Amino acid sequence: MENFKKILLRLKNELSVETDNQIAEFLGLTPAAFRTRKNRNSFPVHQLTEFVLAHPELDLDLDYILGNVKTPKEKKGLEIVVNPSAIDEFDEEMEIDNLTPKEVLLVKYYRKSSKRGKDNLLRTAHMEAVLSDHNL
Repeated sequence: MENFKKILLRLKNELSVETDNQIAEFLGLTPAAFRTRKNRNSFPVHQLTEFVLAHPELDLDLDYILGNVKTPKEKKGLEIVVNPSAIDEFDEEMEIDNLTPKEVLLVKYYRKSSKRGKDNLLRTAHMEAVLSDHNL
């Protein structure tokens, strides 16, 4: 249950709440369902991801909450990139001539989107990458 407790503590800290029942409510779970998940050491990552996506105004850092990074990100918004370290990962030499049809479609959708839509696409892609890093 150690991993569950660490995630829960970071989430409580990020949301400035104190009780498990408050977290359960944020995640759309009953207190009993949340306790059951806690007893099984099975954090409701799907509900957490949905909550983070539904509330971009809270600027929650899924990497930090899940324990992928040790400190919360700097609160700079998405003006640069969802995760500032992604700038370092950008490879200008990456081959982009052989994009799959889905990748081309994603770029087209991104370019047609408003700033808010672009931010949401980046945030969603980032969260999916984080979940993949955690094998979730």
